[in-house]
Amino acid sequence: MKKRRVLSVILSLAGFLLLVGGIVNWVFSSVVTFEDTSLIIGGAILLFVGIFVFVAELIETFLSRGQTALVDGLQAG
Repeated sequence: MKKRRVLSVILSLAGFLLLVGGIVNWVFSSVVTFEDTSLIIGGAILLFVGIFVFVAELIETFLSRGQTALVDGLQAG
């Protein structure tokens, strides 16, 4: 796997865990050092960035394959 794809998975997982942890903390009204809202917002931002990087990597890979196929087709003709 490419480094960016691994990074996007890690960011998405960390964001998801923060988001779920903040929501669970908010629902059960547990006492922690961080505020629930900051956990939820931070988790949502990390999740969004991770998904964005992953989708950008997929699009770049798709376009790279398409470009390679186009060049091969032009060379064959």
